[in-house]
Formats: sequence, structure tokens, C-alpha cells
Amino acid sequence: MLKASRQYKVVTQMGNQGHSGSGLILWQKMMDANAFGEIKEVHSWSNRPIWPQGMTEPPKPEKTPETMAWDLWIGPAKARPYSSIYAPFKWRGWWDFGCGAMGDMACHNMDPAFWILQWGLPTSIKAQASAPADIAYPKWSIIEYTFPASPVCPEGIKMTWYDGKKLPAKPQGCHFSRVPDLF
Repeated sequence: MLKASRQYKVVTQMGNQGHSGSGLILWQKMMDANAFGEIKEVHSWSNRPIWPQGMTEPPKPEKTPETMAWDLWIGPAKARPYSSIYAPFKWRGWWDFGCGAMGDMACHNMDPAFWILQWGLPTSIKAQASAPADIAYPKWSIIEYTFPASPVCPEGIKMTWYDGKKLPAKPQGCHFSRVPDLF
């Protein structure tokens, strides 16, 4: 795509979110075919963060690169000295700039469950994390949501999110000797 956009001098954008195309349609077809059976729990996880999280102190100031307008990058956030620990990529792990591993990936990973299982708002949320977070998101988290009955889940359902290399326990009756190492 990059080569084609340069050759034809056009601006391009690639959307690979499953909701925007055939991904959600496939999930709905599997649901309609009863491919999942009775759904009792949903588990969703990510290999994120792939950037630092869990920091407890601001980084040491560095010289701002000549090619960067640091004051514009900061935008409405509280002014602070430049650090390569923030930009260009590692901003995701800081409260003032990003939304951590969950904010980066849950919108993609959990999207099919919300749409296909027709959940509304959770009735309770219970979170565990590596440590209390102050200026940065925790190194890992496990967040359990309890949802009330829905047309697809008449008994209600529990959905658990995992990040920071945390994984769900092996399901009972699973043919794997362990949950595959995805990281």
C-alpha cells in the first residue's frame, strides 16, 4: 500500500479492525450456527503493553529534537520537559497521553463479544493490577466485568480482560496441555 500510495500520489488509510468489515459478519455467522454452544464466560487478552508501563517517576528531561514541536505534541496536557520515554511511541503507557494496554487493544479484541452477545453496561467491575497507578498505567491488569442478562445471554455473563502477559486459566476439558504461549 505504501508503494502504491507513493506511486499514485494519494493519501491512504488501512483499517484492519474486525468490526469494519467481514470480521463481525463472521462472528455473527458462527453465533447463528451455534458454533460456540452455551456461552458461560468470555476471556479476552492481549500481548500489550509492548511499551513501558508501571512507571512511578517522570522521566529525566532530554533535549527536544529539532524536528519536533514539543509544545504542539503536548497539546492540552500539563507542560513538562521532552523525553524520548514519551514520544514518539511510548506515550501509550502514561496517564496524561494514552490509555494503556486495555485502551490500545480491548476496543478491537472485545468488540465482537459486545456486539454479538448484545451486552449493555456491566453491573460490576473488579480489577487487579501490578501496583497502584499514579502517573502511568500498571504493568499488568486483570479486569472482570459482570453483565446482566441480554437477549443472547439470558443468565448474564462474566467477561475477563487480561494484559501484561497475564492469561486465563486453561479451560476444563481443553485439549491443550497448557494455554499456548502467545508471547
